[in-house]
Amino acid sequence: MRKPLQLSRPLMLAFAAVIACSALIGAMSRVDQDSDAADPEPSGISADLRPAPQAAVANDIEIALAQATLKGTGFVAAGNPVRHEQTMEVPVRDAEGHNWVAWLDKAGRASEVEIVDYEEDKVPEAPTFRPEDLPGMIAKDGFQSRGEAERRPEHFEIRAVNQRSELVNLYVDFAGQIYKQVWVR
Repeated sequence: MRKPLQLSRPLMLAFAAVIACSALIGAMSRVDQDSDAADPEPSGISADLRPAPQAAVANDIEIALAQATLKGTGFVAAGNPVRHEQTMEVPVRDAEGHNWVAWLDKAGRASEVEIVDYEEDKVPEAPTFRPEDLPGMIAKDGFQSRGEAERRPEHFEIRAVNQRSELVNLYVDFAGQIYKQVWVR
């Protein structure tokens, strides 16, 4: 007859920690596939901003990370983050109430924000301002130009520093509206 395996207390605690961590990781990776669940909506999140059923809704840790990242960018979360393979997509709003979508990288850093309710049809075909006026225009929105504006067929791109001293590429349409920001890493 075999003797039962005797483990030291530190080894038993280590095994218990490994089992607890794997249970936590398993719980974090589960996705609620039932979009018709009777769970009430989290406060402040409207049903129309909920992700599609096939998307992976972020867990509480990812939601807290997204909110902390967005806090200093001038945007507030307007819905639950949705996990993708390499990014997390977060519906956000700016101070003026425009709907944007933000993408965070795996490290939780903002990588891009783009306006959702942007109407390309209403943008003039030619600039309504002089390109040399663009640095002053973006300064009104809290950006400092770090180069000359490059004209593209339907917009200008200009490298700038935001209020958090992060380097970004701004996309400015011919009406003078910033409709996209991409962080330079």
